[in-house]
Amino acid sequence: MAVISPSYRLSDDQYRQIQEFLPPNRRCGGQWKDHRTMIDGILWALSDGGRWRNVPAEFGPWQSVYDRFRRWTRRGLWDKILHRLQARRMNAGTIDFSLFGIDGTVIRGHQSAAGASVTNLPGEPADHALGRSQGGFGTKRHLVCDGEGTPIAAAIGPGQEHETQRAIPLLEEATAWPNQPAKVAGDKGYSAGWLRDWLRERGIQPVIAHRSNEHQPARFPRTVYRRRNVVERCVSSLKWFRRVATRYEKLATHDLAMVNIAMIFRLSTRIHQTRPIPCPLIPGIAACSNSARPDRARSPR
Repeated sequence: MAVISPSYRLSDDQYRQIQEFLPPNRRCGGQWKDHRTMIDGILWALSDGGRWRNVPAEFGPWQSVYDRFRRWTRRGLWDKILHRLQARRMNAGTIDFSLFGIDGTVIRGHQSAAGASVTNLPGEPADHALGRSQGGFGTKRHLVCDGEGTPIAAAIGPGQEHETQRAIPLLEEATAWPNQPAKVAGDKGYSAGWLRDWLRERGIQPVIAHRSNEHQPARFPRTVYRRRNVVERCVSSLKWFRRVATRYEKLATHDLAMVNIAMIFRLSTRIHQTRPIPCPLIPGIAACSNSARPDRARSPR
């Protein structure tokens, strides 16, 4: 999986892939400022990690850029775009269902992430997904990707939370598709009998390392387990975005939206057309056009 340094701007091809999901201007009422300019301003904040007030003037007023990010986060638009891009790849048969990898990483919280007031926003936890662990004040991010490093699902929790506490909700989201992964690989942090049983009940083979104080199985698929590093490389590629590598957002919903935008950027970067696409496998999701087809990305050798 190639690591591409993030840019502050969408390419023409990337914008074409998401343009149909953006809200159109109506004849009556207020008019949206140019979507592409606003998204480029959000990408600047995501990539550079700077303050919203420091967004360059070429992207428009910083208040407009932040308001667009906040509005679309609360409407769930970033989730919709991410799921549609993933569905296109699944319809094209470029998702590697032979193996899914799951991993968690502790993200240090910047001092600006603290101090959020109590809010009743939907989906916002009381602790804002912030806590203290051995690594200090921060957040723990969880990610699931396929066998080629394509990000599938992400979740966040407080820094002191154990990996297994988010495993089932995250895997439920990652497997909520017509096709199911054959195997799920995880490190010793996910070693729990109930989690292995949960996977087996769904016909998924767990490839999870055992801790030293657990019973070691007679046969462990070490060859398959070696492929688990693909999820670590996927996490590393997303951390090229500074707002993913460090927690700056006060609200957990905003922080997760930043992770989703980084995933959208990665997915749209790796999608390109090579041949016509067969009929879609997922109802309601159109296959890619000739200008935007998912293709399998190979790891560099």
